Amino acid sequence: AMGSIDVVPYAGLRYLTVSQEIGVDYVFSGGNESFPSREMDYSGFGLRIGTRLNVPFGASPFFFRGDLALAKMMSGDREQTISDRVTGGPVTPAPFSVTDSVKPLTIDLELFFGYKIRENMSAGIGYGYHKISEILDTRDTINPATLGTIPGAAGVGSANADLVTSGLFAEFNYKF
Repeated sequence: AMGSIDVVPYAGLRYLTVSQEIGVDYVFSGGNESFPSREMDYSGFGLRIGTRLNVPFGASPFFFRGDLALAKMMSGDREQTISDRVTGGPVTPAPFSVTDSVKPLTIDLELFFGYKIRENMSAGIGYGYHKISEILDTRDTINPATLGTIPGAAGVGSANADLVTSGLFAEFNYKF
């Protein structure tokens, strides 16, 4: 009904996949070069719960919509491969692979301001924030044999860093 606020809780399953590729070029004095790279793939399932809020602005065609959801991955494997191609120097080390189990928490927040064009059509703009906790491995890739765990500058980074995306979006909806 026009002017009524709707609060809609929901629950479901989330399937999450994340792929990360990092390539670095190091040039050393004397002409030696190192080209380490890291590839990471994650996939997992988890329970997702959330609440959607729809707020019309009186009898006007404008409305606000908010959506907040959390999902905890209950299972999931992160597979990583680190390889290094060396030129003009020591022998290139063999690629190193590791698989570990991570269970990140995801947070999704969307705020949307819209205009109802017709009963079955709306458009508007919004802002979205999405976070996946402890999913990325950002450790330095210069030493694949140790997964970047060398103390000091070569060991910079985290084995479980967050991935955050946010930004504006435009949306057009048409209900058939």
